[in-house]
Amino acid sequence: MNRITLVLAAVAVTVLSACVSNTPAQRSANCAVGTAGGAALGALAGRELGRGKGRDVATIAGAVGGGFTGSALTCQ
Repeated sequence: MNRITLVLAAVAVTVLSACVSNTPAQRSANCAVGTAGGAALGALAGRELGRGKGRDVATIAGAVGGGFTGSALTCQ
């Protein structure tokens, strides 16, 4: 499997984890997984898209953006 397929699969799992939240503890765990997963996926995407000296900046920006996105999707 290539990296794009892995990233898309991980995004799908992160988004779907928001759908299964019955108890407060489970919602809290989903929130943490969504935020961390979003940050990791964002960092991976930023690392792939960034080139040269901007790669580190793209990685950090991707991690921050992914963390916010993962949090917004799963911490409702």
